Amino acid sequence: MSVLLPEDMESLDRILHNRLEKCKAGILCPETLKTEAKKLREDLGWTSDCGLLIAAGHQPVLYHPGLMMKDVLADALARRYNGVAYNIVLDTDEVDLQFSYPGLLELDYSSTIAPGANWPVRKHTVPFGNPRRIVGTVPFSERDRQNLLAACEEAKKSVHLVLNPAARSHARTLISEFETRLKNCADIAEPSIALRAMTHRTLGISIRDVRASQMFRSSAFLYFAEFVADRSSLFRQRYNQELHAYREERRIKNQAQPLPDLDDASGELPFWYVENGTREPLTDKTFRTCMKAARAGKGEIYPRAITTSLFFRLFFCDLFIHGTGGGRYDRITENLIEEFFEADAAPYVVASASLAMEPRADLPVESREPREVLADLRSLKFDPARSLSPDCSLFQKREELIQQWHQSRRLNQDRSDLHGEFLHLKRKARLYLRKKKEELNKELRRALHVQRARRIYADRSYPVFYYDLMPLKKSVEPLLRGKPAVAATRDS
Repeated sequence: MSVLLPEDMESLDRILHNRLEKCKAGILCPETLKTEAKKLREDLGWTSDCGLLIAAGHQPVLYHPGLMMKDVLADALARRYNGVAYNIVLDTDEVDLQFSYPGLLELDYSSTIAPGANWPVRKHTVPFGNPRRIVGTVPFSERDRQNLLAACEEAKKSVHLVLNPAARSHARTLISEFETRLKNCADIAEPSIALRAMTHRTLGISIRDVRASQMFRSSAFLYFAEFVADRSSLFRQRYNQELHAYREERRIKNQAQPLPDLDDASGELPFWYVENGTREPLTDKTFRTCMKAARAGKGEIYPRAITTSLFFRLFFCDLFIHGTGGGRYDRITENLIEEFFEADAAPYVVASASLAMEPRADLPVESREPREVLADLRSLKFDPARSLSPDCSLFQKREELIQQWHQSRRLNQDRSDLHGEFLHLKRKARLYLRKKKEELNKELRRALHVQRARRIYADRSYPVFYYDLMPLKKSVEPLLRGKPAVAATRDS
């Protein structure tokens, strides 16, 4: 198991304490921003006695342990700081939704099966929804429901192929409960929400869910969008400066990484206009018309890229939890927030985890790489005497022939007789290495077997059914010891 968590908790304690002090003193941000932020929080169920608001978020995919780590940390930090944890369901992106599970290989018996294919398991992926539409606008069709239910049945049948007996029982129980919840899901985001709710109950954590689409219809977000659009030239300048500095610091030559610049010539803005599930980028010329349509309920304005977390950190939360990807991008926003918005945004931390499945005891999981074994087999075929003991007369003969070969080459002498002697030596050496060849072929079969197993066990994209998640909970226990004296309430 590998877990990425914030290390310097004392420093984080100080940052959050200072944030609360600034909040109480009324110097955290401009008055209008503070008013809109407070209204947004209250509309989403937060009150001043809830304390610090810890937030994480992701698209409504079926969570794997790396994503679940963010929820576990959010709950732990909310307990540490006497606050409340929220998860933002990012239903405002185009998302490839899918359910992956290890299942039986669909063998084509008209073809020859390669030696060693005695563990017929591969990754199966069942897509649902529409990846070319904004996920929050995609209906959860009956076809999607039936496909997921069928995939759950196949997944339950296949757990014995990869998991040990104890883990199988746990996985089947979770998948069966997920099936029951699927039957009551009303929209495309609910399978993800249902899976997370099941997992939260198992882990004993508490997270409130809020949808990003709801937040982006708020007066706070529309104020945010208009604030940026009214100062669009300055925003593009500062935004592009931060991107250039990021690329230069990390020696990134690709100008589209980590994000492309905003085009000043066309007046490009960091927002989408969304209507009927499709989106188009906004510009200075189109913003006012689209904003009018959004206020009239005909469409929506959504943020693009880093402006999403920028909005959350300015208007919603006191601490934001990123995964490794989002944490990399949000480094770009730090100076942008301070210089452009003249405000203190919520700090952020990064969390992730990688868990291993609990494999069947009869599955080999350790071996040399197949290419290493193949290199030994190749050496055995073309230079077998090299694999003999140095005390063997054939090995010594090989060394003599090599010296004679190099000497003849330097003297430009004919080496055909030496070539014949090499061939004769190879034939004799192979007779002594039949057992060695059998062992290497056996090792190759094992290596290929292990390689197939590693493709399954090293894949981090399977849903949480397949893992023991208690190590995630245990990893945050140190954060709950010696809780800091952080105020439980705040005024705004």
